[in-house]
Amino acid sequence: MYKQNVMSKTSIVQNESSKGNTIEEQVGRMTQNGEPLSDGENELIYTDKADGVLPAYNPRADRFDIALDTVDKIQKSETAKRARVSKAKEEKEKTKMEVIKNETTEVNVTTGPEGKQG
Repeated sequence: MYKQNVMSKTSIVQNESSKGNTIEEQVGRMTQNGEPLSDGENELIYTDKADGVLPAYNPRADRFDIALDTVDKIQKSETAKRARVSKAKEEKEKTKMEVIKNETTEVNVTTGPEGKQG
C-alpha cells in the first residue's frame, strides 16, 4: 500500500464574497433614479465652449511645452531656495565676524594700544 499524506490545517481563509449587481442593473437604476456617478474617481473634464479645450486633456497638445514650463518653475524654486540658504549663511558669517571684532575692541580698550595695562 501507498502512504497517504495527512492534510494539515492552513492559515488560508476562504473568500466569503457575495454576488454583486451587474453593470446593466447599476446603469438602469442610476438612469431611473437620476443618481450621479458615485465612484469618486470621476472628475469633470468638460469646459465651456468659450474656454476651449484644456491642454491637459487635449490629445493634440504639445506636452513638451507643458513639461518645459513645469521644469522652469522647479528650476526657479530651486534657485530661490539656494539663494535663501546662501544669504542665511552670509548673515551668520557676518554676525560671527562682528562678535569677533567686538571682542578684539574690548581687549584693546582694557589693555591699551601697546598691549600693556594702563
